[in-house]
Amino acid sequence: MTLVGIAPKAGGSVTPSLPACTTSGVSLATLGTLAITLTPGSNTVHLSNGATMSTASVSGCQGATFAIDVTITVHK
Repeated sequence: MTLVGIAPKAGGSVTPSLPACTTSGVSLATLGTLAITLTPGSNTVHLSNGATMSTASVSGCQGATFAIDVTITVHK
């Protein structure tokens, strides 16, 4: 399989790992025109500049990790 696109999920959310991170300012870029080969089983994919954090983020977000709802597109 080949991963060909990642986009923010319509109606999805960004969930920080820290409760003090009330305004994360985190967003996900729409990443189309990818061509990443996936092997059978679990895969970890690292994407440079795939997510960004704006200056709207509160200081409680320092050191947080974020779960971001996404839609992926793959071709067989």
